Amino acid sequence: MKEVHEGGYRDAPKVVTEVHQDKNSPDNIPIPVQIERERARENPEQVEGADTATVTPETWKRRLKRVHAQWPTFTSDSDAAAEKAWFDLSAEERQAACDLAGAYIEQCKAEGRKKFCSFAVYLSEKRWLKVNAKAGLATAGEVARPFGKAWGAARFADLMREPYGVFPKPTGFIAAILERGGPDAERERAQRVARYGWPRVNTMQERAVRSRASITVDGALAPLADMFEPVKVGGEVWQAWRLLHEEHNWPWFGAERDLPEWVYMPARPMDEPGDELAAVRAALASFEAAYRETFSGQEAAE
Repeated sequence: MKEVHEGGYRDAPKVVTEVHQDKNSPDNIPIPVQIERERARENPEQVEGADTATVTPETWKRRLKRVHAQWPTFTSDSDAAAEKAWFDLSAEERQAACDLAGAYIEQCKAEGRKKFCSFAVYLSEKRWLKVNAKAGLATAGEVARPFGKAWGAARFADLMREPYGVFPKPTGFIAAILERGGPDAERERAQRVARYGWPRVNTMQERAVRSRASITVDGALAPLADMFEPVKVGGEVWQAWRLLHEEHNWPWFGAERDLPEWVYMPARPMDEPGDELAAVRAALASFEAAYRETFSGQEAAE
């Protein structure tokens, strides 16, 4: 602790006591910064990068433990069998298995199943591929450039689903915010849904920013891709789409400095001048209707 003299002069009256600032003390860390640190602790592998080519074996083990802990048969499963099946997969397959585990569980529940396979069986039989087929997001089909029409169609197709990701247990700090309730809790809940609810979308966005590499999407999405138009990043229409994403608790694209000048989004109707938010709502409604019509027959057949 150090005493500071009035006016800065050494012999002036001492009127202020300056407390030593420990930058690492929780009491001295701004709340937004502390929340971000706690989120990183909550899911540390996200900090290490989404590119599967750079993920370390230790990170893969943490991802396995996190997703396995949410599996219905976790308490009776063999950890060794699950780990062997996990590392028998390619990095891309592990990521897909992790991303779609929650969706597979929900799909089984919707079908009335009361018994679940072990996590090792889920991995070894690649059962997440069944979820891909139902969601209209098969891994073969059309090549899609990042932020383009087909890429956008695949992204919005995934957002048409209910949140399916695995939500990690919140840290004590985040849990306290959620328990207190109020605006901070509501904001944190919404951000957790956006952060964990649609892992495929988050992975698509992170990889698009990192590598600008193309992906492969289901060819059945081609007609939906024709419904997309370019939107200028940072413009009024872009901001309207951002607000609509917030309304749905959907993940947003991130910092504008990392994005191209134009990103394709569902096209707005021509008869909605002036009200951009109403226009993008109408665009989303048109896309959703077309998506349901395109894939309803496939889901019924299965």
